[in-house]
Amino acid sequence: MRGKLSALVVPMAVLLAGACSGSDGGGDGAEPDTVSATEYATGVCGAVAGWVDDIQALNEDLQSSLDPNDIDALKDVMVDFLDDVVTATDSAISEVEAVGVPDVEDGEAAADAVLTALRDSKAVFEDARDRVDGLSTADPAAFGEELQTLGTDLQTSMSGIGGELDRFASPELDEAANDVAECDEVAAA
Repeated sequence: MRGKLSALVVPMAVLLAGACSGSDGGGDGAEPDTVSATEYATGVCGAVAGWVDDIQALNEDLQSSLDPNDIDALKDVMVDFLDDVVTATDSAISEVEAVGVPDVEDGEAAADAVLTALRDSKAVFEDARDRVDGLSTADPAAFGEELQTLGTDLQTSMSGIGGELDRFASPELDEAANDVAECDEVAAA
């Protein structure tokens, strides 16, 4: 499963680059439910697939609303886009937290790895949003260069986050993910 999820994270950065820390946790302090490997893979892959769909839709909206002739509007649209990505990431984190912990060897570590990657993604998007918000639009060429730098930085950060998913290998989760349609959808994203 880690391969399918880590394959997703890098394309997320590419998607964002083309357009140009952590969560509070579960809240009530209750121990997460333990679920089968298949139930975990289905829930996590479903949440991640929904997250990808949300961000792809936001990107399409962004692309259709870009006006390169109005640099201040471009900045506002980019900040709003990244804010919406942060919100979508928060929703994905909540959905993954609600799935529980897989009943496999090192299941808690595997669940933590997925949540850490999503939380790190959220932090990267928050940082990107704040960086764009802080950019000056007085010099359009400099603004454009900063957006390109930001896109490169996003891609680098998201590549590193994808590597986090490889730290806690679980053959049981990998096997379960092979039989879950939602995981195939994530891998194809």
